[in-house]
Amino acid sequence: MSINVTKESDEVIYSLDDITRVDSCDIEGLKSTADQNKRKRVRLCAHPNVEDQLHEMFIVHTKDTYVRPHKHTNKSESLHVIEGTVDLFT
Repeated sequence: MSINVTKESDEVIYSLDDITRVDSCDIEGLKSTADQNKRKRVRLCAHPNVEDQLHEMFIVHTKDTYVRPHKHTNKSESLHVIEGTVDLFT
């Protein structure tokens, strides 16, 4: 990965850069990491820490990953699909 990161767990990586830039090699690296994880997912956090007001993440799920229905009270959420497809129910 060309990004300076710190690993919190197998599924959570934090960027150490002030501005996180992700290229195709980084995405391939994240996909490879997700493939190796038990739950087949990984996220690269572009925000400094969990206490930050705005959480921005690059989340990789393999094609068979299921995310149970959930909601965030008093928070907004956006979704941008970079590669693949997703079924989203609101």
